[in-house]
Amino acid sequence: MFTAISNFVRDYPDAKAAVIPTFQFGLPANLLNLVGGPLFFFFYDGPTPPAGVFDEFDAIPSLSDSTGTMSYYELTQMAGGAAPIPGFGASFREDTYPNLPTPNMTDFYGIVWDKMNSESFKNSLRPLDVQIMGFDPQPVSVRIARASNAQGGNALGLDPNNGDRIWIENNFLWLNSNCDEKCPSFSQSVSDDIKATQKQTYGGMKPTNYQSGDVSFIKSVVPISVFMSDQN
Repeated sequence: MFTAISNFVRDYPDAKAAVIPTFQFGLPANLLNLVGGPLFFFFYDGPTPPAGVFDEFDAIPSLSDSTGTMSYYELTQMAGGAAPIPGFGASFREDTYPNLPTPNMTDFYGIVWDKMNSESFKNSLRPLDVQIMGFDPQPVSVRIARASNAQGGNALGLDPNNGDRIWIENNFLWLNSNCDEKCPSFSQSVSDDIKATQKQTYGGMKPTNYQSGDVSFIKSVVPISVFMSDQN
């Protein structure tokens, strides 16, 4: 799946196509991912995607498949909707990375997987009560930058000459209100560790479809953090 994601970002076969892979870990002993595996959201802005758009993903065996033509509303409800989950607190962090050549990017996703898997397992030794933690790679290909430029530009400074990016969302979900203060900083420490490892291992490496630009800018743009609590 990591290979397919990297190739999709690089080749981005159709402007109407999008994917969001979701890798979640839950206690005890990361049972959520061990039993259920990753979730994968496909989207095509049309009733039927052309042949070949999602072939590399379709070739991966699945435990279940609910893809089909539906409305935007039906899709968002299937993905959980936008409503808060009563009684839970949540933290979301969004970091930007270059989409590296496939062998390097596949290895990097493995690093992120191992880090989240390890931290989720170790969470059982901490009084934090994190119920679910995970990461979601979100493609930001040069197609998006080109489309933005065609509409007058964008506030993020995306430039198609800089090559392909990937946004990686780190998310935490907890029950205990004592975690409201500690869990967002825990999330930040996990993100910071991943960023430090990426810089040390792949620092200066150019992303796919790169033509020109400051590589350090490509890696650092759009650090976003959101914390929500609905402890009732």
